Formats: sequence, C-alpha cells, structure tokens
Amino acid sequence: MAQAASSTQTLKTLRKDVAFNWQGKDKQGKSVRGKLLATDEKALRAELRRKGIVLDKASKQISMFKSGGKVKPEDVAIFSRQLATMLAAGIPLVQSFEIVGNGNDNPAMQKLILDIKADVEGGTSLHEALARHPLYFDDLYVNLVEAGEQAGALESLLDKIATYKEKTEALKKKVKKALMYPAAVLVVAVVVTIAVQGIRRRSAGFHAVRHRPVQVRPVQGRVPCRCPGRRGLCVLLLQEALEEDARNPRSHRA
Repeated sequence: MAQAASSTQTLKTLRKDVAFNWQGKDKQGKSVRGKLLATDEKALRAELRRKGIVLDKASKQISMFKSGGKVKPEDVAIFSRQLATMLAAGIPLVQSFEIVGNGNDNPAMQKLILDIKADVEGGTSLHEALARHPLYFDDLYVNLVEAGEQAGALESLLDKIATYKEKTEALKKKVKKALMYPAAVLVVAVVVTIAVQGIRRRSAGFHAVRHRPVQVRPVQGRVPCRCPGRRGLCVLLLQEALEEDARNPRSHRA
C-alpha cells in the first residue's frame, strides 16, 4: 500500500500544470473570469470551489508556456511594485502572488511568479524562494527581502526595491536613447563615405577614357591632321574626301 501511494504521489508530481482560462460565478452570483494553473479541469474546479467560485466553463491555454517570451528587468520591477502594493493593502503573501501571477500577461513571468508562490506555500521563506532564481533576482534583491522579513517591514523594503528598479530601468532607457543618435550618425557617415569613394572611382575611370590622346596615322601617304581639339573630326573628313576621290577619278584628272 505504501509503495502504491508513493507511486501515485510520484505520478502527481510528474504531471505538469496547464494554464486555464476560466469563467464562473462568485458567492454573490456575479460573473467572474480569470486564469489559473491546474493539472486538469477537475483540479481547477476544486481550486475555484475552495475560493467560493462555481465554474461555468474553462478552456486550456495550450501555448501559454511553450515559448512564451522571456522575463525582462522591467517585468521584475513591475512585479516588485505590485507585490509591495498588495502587501501594503494587507493582502496575505501567497494570495498576493496568486493575484499578481494570474494577472500578468507575460507567460514566462507568470510562470516565474507562480513557481515562487508554490515554494512559499511549501514553507520556504520568500528570500529563499527568490534565491532559487538568480537569473532574475540578484544578491542585493534577495538580501534586502531577507532583511525586510526579519525586520517585519517587507512591504516597505519591497517598495524601495521597486523604486530602485524603476529608476534603474528608466536610466538604461535614457542611455540607450542617447547612444542611438551618435550610432545613427556613424552609420550614415560610413555609408556616405563608401558611396563617395565609389563615385570617385567611376569618375576617374570616365575622365581617363575621355582624355585619352587620339593618335592619327597618315592615310595613303598624306600628312596627319594637326588640329589639337578636333582630331577625330579631321580624320573623318579626310577619309570621306579620299573615298570621294576614289569614286570619281575623272573629275580629279580634269
């Protein structure tokens, strides 16, 4: 029996949560909707019933976590601000995570928040749960949260962290915007330089062909043309005269 129970628990652990879009009614009969992670629709219905919501319909959001983007620093800053606001309003930590996570539009960020929520629900402290994701929460963030937990001022420190993150991201955006103009000028300068060099090469080749000296050879023993600016025209006229002379030998003899 113990072995069977252990295997059942293992199967439950291996089953992955699926994102559901659900719609139902609360205790007052008002229509409510939202998103929630559950292993199947039965688990979703049980979870909503625990919250006092009667499920009307639910649909799987299959592509929710397939390749749903990535977590950006701006997302972490927004999460910190939302969590600080929830805690300052007196909402419990786990419920705050659930509200913030289900309301997030970024699938990757939603998964991150709900993973942290699952760790906190399992008895892990918040700073330890955050420390398991060092790619998004650095040592400073984790240490400040730990200090807030020990001092009983978690919402206050989260508010300061959120302010720090927001200012940092705003400064990064300003720096990027400031660097965009010189980078654009540099690119334009390089393109113009390359275009000018190409035009110069073509122009040099054209002038070299145009100003090439014309060599006029003697035609049938006659003296070549000495007109420096009209050599080609002289040669043409000379050839036409010789051809006319060859066609009319009698007029030449008379």
